[in-house]
Amino acid sequence: MPAKNLIKRDADPMEQIRNRFLQAMHSIQQQHPEFRSVKAFAAGIEAPYVSINRIDNYRDNPTAYPTTENIYYLRKNFNISAEWVIFGTGKANDPDILDQVTKEVAEVKQQVKRIERAILKKEKRSKK
Repeated sequence: MPAKNLIKRDADPMEQIRNRFLQAMHSIQQQHPEFRSVKAFAAGIEAPYVSINRIDNYRDNPTAYPTTENIYYLRKNFNISAEWVIFGTGKANDPDILDQVTKEVAEVKQQVKRIERAILKKEKRSKK
Protein backbone atom coordinates (compact mmCIF):
# COMPACT_ATOMS: atom_id res chain seq x y z
CA MET A 1 0.00 0.00 0.00
CA PRO A 2 1.59 3.33 -1.01
CA ALA A 3 2.13 6.12 1.51
CA LYS A 4 -0.66 8.65 1.78
CA ASN A 5 -0.15 11.71 -0.35
CA LEU A 6 -1.03 14.47 2.10
CA ILE A 7 0.28 17.44 0.12
CA LYS A 8 -2.27 20.02 -0.96
CA ARG A 9 -1.23 22.68 -3.43
CA ASP A 10 -3.02 25.51 -1.61
CA ALA A 11 -1.69 24.62 1.85
CA ASP A 12 0.55 27.09 3.67
CA PRO A 13 4.29 26.29 3.85
CA MET A 14 4.19 24.97 7.44
CA GLU A 15 1.27 22.71 6.55
CA GLN A 16 3.22 21.40 3.55
CA ILE A 17 6.23 20.68 5.77
CA ARG A 18 4.03 18.84 8.26
CA ASN A 19 2.41 16.84 5.48
CA ARG A 20 5.74 15.80 3.94
CA PHE A 21 7.03 14.88 7.41
CA LEU A 22 3.94 12.71 7.95
CA GLN A 23 4.30 11.23 4.47
CA ALA A 24 7.87 10.19 5.36
CA MET A 25 6.76 8.86 8.75
CA HIS A 26 3.95 6.77 7.25
CA SER A 27 6.26 5.42 4.54
CA ILE A 28 8.85 4.37 7.15
CA GLN A 29 6.12 2.79 9.28
CA GLN A 30 4.77 0.80 6.32
CA GLN A 31 8.18 -0.43 5.20
CA HIS A 32 9.70 -1.23 8.60
CA PRO A 33 7.64 -3.09 11.20
CA GLU A 34 9.86 -2.03 14.10
CA PHE A 35 8.76 1.59 13.52
CA ARG A 36 5.03 0.94 12.97
CA SER A 37 3.90 2.58 16.20
CA VAL A 38 4.16 6.33 16.67
CA LYS A 39 6.10 5.67 19.87
CA ALA A 40 8.71 3.55 18.05
CA PHE A 41 8.98 6.08 15.23
CA ALA A 42 9.43 8.90 17.76
CA ALA A 43 12.25 6.95 19.42
CA GLY A 44 13.74 6.38 15.96
CA ILE A 45 14.07 10.12 15.40
CA GLU A 46 15.03 10.79 19.02
CA ALA A 47 11.89 12.83 19.68
CA PRO A 48 9.35 12.78 22.51
CA TYR A 49 6.37 10.58 21.69
CA VAL A 50 3.98 13.37 22.69
CA SER A 51 5.33 15.80 20.10
CA ILE A 52 5.18 13.27 17.24
CA ASN A 53 1.73 12.11 18.32
CA ARG A 54 0.59 15.75 18.29
CA ILE A 55 1.93 16.23 14.76
CA ASP A 56 0.19 13.05 13.61
CA ASN A 57 -3.18 13.53 15.29
CA TYR A 58 -3.84 17.18 16.07
CA ARG A 59 -3.44 18.97 12.77
CA ASP A 60 -5.53 21.97 13.92
CA ASN A 61 -3.08 22.67 16.75
CA PRO A 62 -0.72 25.52 15.80
CA THR A 63 2.13 23.86 17.72
CA ALA A 64 1.71 20.54 15.91
CA TYR A 65 4.49 21.04 13.40
CA PRO A 66 7.78 19.17 13.17
CA THR A 67 10.66 21.03 14.76
CA THR A 68 14.00 21.56 13.10
CA GLU A 69 15.30 18.93 15.52
CA ASN A 70 12.65 16.44 14.29
CA ILE A 71 13.68 17.09 10.68
CA TYR A 72 17.38 16.85 11.59
CA TYR A 73 16.98 13.40 13.19
CA LEU A 74 14.66 12.23 10.41
CA ARG A 75 17.55 13.05 8.06
CA LYS A 76 20.28 11.67 10.31
CA ASN A 77 18.56 8.42 11.31
CA PHE A 78 16.49 7.61 8.19
CA ASN A 79 18.24 9.57 5.44
CA ILE A 80 15.04 11.44 4.56
CA SER A 81 16.08 14.55 2.70
CA ALA A 82 15.66 17.69 4.82
CA GLU A 83 15.41 19.66 1.57
CA TRP A 84 12.50 17.46 0.50
CA VAL A 85 10.73 17.81 3.88
CA ILE A 86 11.15 21.59 3.95
CA PHE A 87 10.89 22.58 0.27
CA GLY A 88 9.41 19.52 -1.43
CA THR A 89 12.31 19.33 -3.90
CA GLY A 90 14.66 16.46 -4.67
CA LYS A 91 14.29 12.81 -3.69
CA ALA A 92 12.64 11.97 -0.39
CA ASN A 93 15.10 9.29 0.70
CA ASP A 94 17.70 6.67 0.02
CA PRO A 95 16.13 3.29 0.81
CA ASP A 96 19.53 1.73 1.55
CA ILE A 97 19.82 3.66 4.82
CA LEU A 98 16.46 2.28 5.99
CA ASP A 99 17.71 -1.24 5.37
CA GLN A 100 20.86 -0.42 7.33
CA VAL A 101 18.82 0.95 10.25
CA THR A 102 16.61 -2.14 10.19
CA LYS A 103 19.69 -4.40 10.41
CA GLU A 104 21.20 -2.31 13.21
CA VAL A 105 17.96 -2.43 15.21
CA ALA A 106 17.83 -6.21 14.80
CA GLU A 107 21.45 -6.51 15.96
CA VAL A 108 20.78 -4.36 19.03
CA LYS A 109 17.71 -6.46 19.87
CA GLN A 110 19.84 -9.61 19.69
CA GLN A 111 22.48 -8.05 21.95
CA VAL A 112 19.80 -7.07 24.47
CA LYS A 113 18.44 -10.62 24.48
CA ARG A 114 21.94 -12.03 25.09
CA ILE A 115 22.49 -9.61 27.96
CA GLU A 116 19.08 -10.44 29.47
CA ARG A 117 19.87 -14.18 29.30
CA ALA A 118 23.25 -13.62 30.95
CA ILE A 119 21.63 -11.58 33.73
CA LEU A 120 18.98 -14.26 34.31
CA LYS A 121 21.69 -16.96 34.49
CA LYS A 122 23.66 -14.91 36.99
CA GLU A 123 20.54 -14.29 39.11
CA LYS A 124 19.73 -18.01 39.12
CA ARG A 125 23.26 -18.87 40.23
CA SER A 126 23.22 -16.28 43.00
CA LYS A 127 19.93 -17.70 44.37
CA LYS A 128 21.54 -21.12 44.88
